[in-house]
This record gives sequence, structure tokens and C-alpha cells, in this order.
Amino acid sequence: MATRGRVGGRPTNLSNRKQEIAKDIYYSKKYTIQAICDELGISKPT
Repeated sequence: MATRGRVGGRPTNLSNRKQEIAKDIYYSKKYTIQAICDELGISKPT
């Protein structure tokens, strides 16, 4: 938590659970990055 109750920065687009799923799929080397993005409904830069 930030000082004086303030939290800065851009909000995250993915929950921690979806981040873990994306990492697991990526490291399995079975799917392309575009396929992972399409499945999770996110853009490639995310």
C-alpha cells in the first residue's frame, strides 16, 4: 500500500489467475502468442 492511502499506476488488465494461466500456456510451447491472446480475450501488448 502506498503512503497516505494512494495507489498509483495503471490498473492491471489481467487477474493474477489469468496471468498464471497465460504463463503456463506460453511455457508449454503448444500455442502461439496470438492463440493465447485470442483465448484470454487480450491484446498482444498485454
